[in-house]
Amino acid sequence: MTVSAVPEVLRSGVVKGDDQIGVDRKANVIRGFVVAEEGRFKSAGRGEFDLAGLQKIVDLGNAQTDGVRQRFQHPSLSDDGLGTFTGRAKNFRLDRRDNRNIVRADAHMDKTALEPGLKGGKPIGLYLMDLAESDPGALQTSVAIKTDKLMRENDADGNRQPPLWYPTELQASDWVDRGDAVHGDLLSEDALDGFLEGSDRRLPSKLVIVFDQYLSQVFPDADREFLETRLNGLRDRILSDRFGADDDQLNPSPDGENEVDKETQEALAKTNASIENLGKTVDEKLSKLADIIEGDRKERQELAAGEKRSKEIVALCSVAGVDAAPYLSNTELSADAVKDDLFNKMAKAGGRLSATELGDESNGPTGGKTPEQKAYDKLGQEWDAMEETMLAAKYSRDEWIRDTGKDRGIALPKADPK
Repeated sequence: MTVSAVPEVLRSGVVKGDDQIGVDRKANVIRGFVVAEEGRFKSAGRGEFDLAGLQKIVDLGNAQTDGVRQRFQHPSLSDDGLGTFTGRAKNFRLDRRDNRNIVRADAHMDKTALEPGLKGGKPIGLYLMDLAESDPGALQTSVAIKTDKLMRENDADGNRQPPLWYPTELQASDWVDRGDAVHGDLLSEDALDGFLEGSDRRLPSKLVIVFDQYLSQVFPDADREFLETRLNGLRDRILSDRFGADDDQLNPSPDGENEVDKETQEALAKTNASIENLGKTVDEKLSKLADIIEGDRKERQELAAGEKRSKEIVALCSVAGVDAAPYLSNTELSADAVKDDLFNKMAKAGGRLSATELGDESNGPTGGKTPEQKAYDKLGQEWDAMEETMLAAKYSRDEWIRDTGKDRGIALPKADPK
């Protein structure tokens, strides 16, 4: 699990409680960079650091007498980070900035980071210190941690509160460019389980549950060893389909080590058939999901256009002194058409209008569904397309609509319009 730090790693002014901030060229140290900050993460519902959580980071950092390792960017699936080591973070301490608690530390550059790298060019350590001096807002850090999470009850308004994070292990503090800002803190690297289980990523999380449901149906009584073997086989087959088969696996060994008896062959064939059926089912679900995603893109564009139209119409009606509801309910009227209609009426009236002057047919019917109700219906259509999958995941229609609307920033009715 990774939590990135603030966009301003350094602060040019003096911060109350800690004035040792900046680049110390003689010692090759960047002093007072921000490790983490109090407050909620930007990803809705994911987590939050309170003062106790920050104190845990300080304690974990100072417990490592040699310092916490630092790298130039995070390791990736194709790069284990060898050759990116820059030094150690030491002297973790609490500080305050803008009425918020933060954690600071000092970045000590290793001598290897002050020499040209394996690929040549400017030493990484010098680059970091130069950038910290010239443009500290372009330099950030991201801590890799293991953490406990304290779940909390909803607030007084019924809104879900993100869990409080209390780190149990501080693995690294890496230099990064930019990530998912949280009061300036970045969350730029994710373990796969963290990505799938993040509260703001509800659909992938539910797909994992659905996949688990199908495994339970195909192998209801399988033990760990059996299931692990079958999943490894599925993994190998996926790799073989994408990159070609391994010749060592295809060619039997001379001494017959690869030979299997008839009973084992039949069992393997039955298992492969089950996996094949499972794969087809998953492919069908993923294909349907791809269609939903494409429809979602178009819907977002339509919603954005509708939001822009609504804002323009409300502003025009405010100037004219009339209620905007009749115009908003008539979806066939563009903002330009409303503007022309209002200006013509204002010209005839010689000034601002009253609500009673809007009774002609040009405004269309005032009945029908509100934009919030229409948005609810559209999300409901998405759920209907995934009904089998969602029911398998025990994800109710209204719950999914509410969660998805909140994640996408879509206004919905306070209660189910049905």
